[in-house]
Amino acid sequence: MPNEPEITVFCPECSHAVSGPPDSFAAARVCLGCGEKVTLVDYSREKIPPPPEPKKKPSITWADQALRALVVLGVLLALLAVWAIWTSSGSGALWAGVGCLAVAVPLVVRYAYLQREVLRVQEALRRTERALVVSNAKITAAAEINRGFHKNIEKVAAEERRRVQTAFGKESRKLVEQKEDVDWRMRRTEDQNRIVKNLGEKILNDGVDRVSGDLTARNFEASRRRLQEVIEFCRENDYPISPRKEEDLLAQLTHRYNRELRLEQERQRRDAVSARLQAEQRVHQQMQSEITRVEAQRSAIRRRLNDAKAASESAESSSTTLNKLKAELAAAEQKARDATSIAQHARAGHVLVLSNVGSFGEGVFKIALSRRIDPLEAVSELAREATPFPFDVHMVVSSENASELVNTLHEALHDCRVNRIDLGKDFFRTDIEAIWRLIVAHHGGVECQREAPADEFRESQAMSDERFAHVTQMMRSRESWSSGFGDED
Repeated sequence: MPNEPEITVFCPECSHAVSGPPDSFAAARVCLGCGEKVTLVDYSREKIPPPPEPKKKPSITWADQALRALVVLGVLLALLAVWAIWTSSGSGALWAGVGCLAVAVPLVVRYAYLQREVLRVQEALRRTERALVVSNAKITAAAEINRGFHKNIEKVAAEERRRVQTAFGKESRKLVEQKEDVDWRMRRTEDQNRIVKNLGEKILNDGVDRVSGDLTARNFEASRRRLQEVIEFCRENDYPISPRKEEDLLAQLTHRYNRELRLEQERQRRDAVSARLQAEQRVHQQMQSEITRVEAQRSAIRRRLNDAKAASESAESSSTTLNKLKAELAAAEQKARDATSIAQHARAGHVLVLSNVGSFGEGVFKIALSRRIDPLEAVSELAREATPFPFDVHMVVSSENASELVNTLHEALHDCRVNRIDLGKDFFRTDIEAIWRLIVAHHGGVECQREAPADEFRESQAMSDERFAHVTQMMRSRESWSSGFGDED
């Protein structure tokens, strides 16, 4: 427990000052200055105690004696009146008793009233007396304290100044210590804020550079989320980023994305031109090879036809052989004309409308361009490359300007693209009727298969586990048989 503060008290006789704990001055003690046994007083904080109330003293006055005499007289008259009425034998005695009773009753009533007033006055006098005694005691105590205060005014003032100066010094030292602590905390906070600011700026700049460096035309939304995560991380770690700065960072990211998008579009355009030129060159080479092969086939058929005409066979056999060779020659010449036409027209080809319900679901169609003589070969190769099920062919449109037709269809269905990043992917989410109406409007009537068979997909969906196990066993048995047969051979 902390020690009690010391106080300074004074002797009321000689003004001798003594300092010590308050409890040591509770009882009277011998003053070292005057040698008297006195109660030492702290004048600066002394309270005047209330004096005890005076004892109540009964007082008897002449008025009390007179009232008592009247009461005694009234009682005697009342007794006399009662005796007279009780023993009277004539009217004179009766009237005398009544008269005595009439005099006695008012006297008693008056006595009671006067007695009550006397008691009330006496009580008021006693209260006044007690108040006077208390006031006199307070005045006496105040005069005593005032007398001692006048004796010790210099010492009391000096003691109070010393006490105030001591308290002021303690408070001043405490305030200085608090100020030094606050200054230290402020310097530490400033250092921490500077460190946090530097780290926050580094984290933010590194995050922005990393997000901007990884930004492409295909990952804008992911990059935007990553940038916002960096901003939120900085805010959670006491590095404030204003909404205006956040908008500026997002605007810079958007500007960079627009630039990347333009570059990507330019790359796609160059790739498309390069792919088209390569495709045209490849088609031209294929057509030249096909023309050469058809010319050789046509020459062979012509030789066989000439040999058949020159042979000595029966008329019926010769006619059948000649008709068969003429039909083969006509088919070869038609293939030669088709190949020549495709080779001569760089824009010619076939527009294919395909679907793959097992791979992409209902309502997704691929609109592609093929320059092969047999476009179904391209469909088969497309299915073998990357899809679990083969494509279903809804329409095959042969056109002298197939490139322009497929570009027109792509532009008309641009809002229905499945991949909105890579515009080179020609998959669209729409219905077959909309595609058919567009082809009819820009090319003309064409045969359309509206329902996708999707045989392998639907058969796989309907196949039970038992049947799948049976098919697996059969396929493995056949593979084992084929491998064993090859070993023996």
